[in-house]
Amino acid sequence: MTVKRTNKTKEEIKREMDNIERVKAQKIIVTKVFDKLGNQKSVYDAQTVVTALAGYINAEINAKIEKINISDINIDLSKEEESEILTAMKEIKEMLGDEPAEVTGALLEKLGQAFSHFGASEFLKGPVTAIDINKIINN
Repeated sequence: MTVKRTNKTKEEIKREMDNIERVKAQKIIVTKVFDKLGNQKSVYDAQTVVTALAGYINAEINAKIEKINISDINIDLSKEEESEILTAMKEIKEMLGDEPAEVTGALLEKLGQAFSHFGASEFLKGPVTAIDINKIINN
């Protein structure tokens, strides 16, 4: 049985190498943590140690994330082509500068989904003749 060889893009290779490094680093951390848990009376106690510490870490991270406003984030739009879309993005970013980034980002994501659902529902009300079969076949 022959295995078909596929060439990977530079991005795919980089992603795989980054993943390998990430997993290697995680294994080192887990080994170090495990070594510190040897004196716990039970697996439950060891679980409590790591879960509680994770909870404290995540609470602190969340508190810091809540303080980040959109104006605190470097959003590089310089590679985007000048267009009405880019102009609107810049204006909205400027307008929302003092808003909390995490909540506002999630809200904008929901708004985009709402536009998608609305567009689909409006399209579904139209006639079948509005569909170009060539666009379906060739995409």
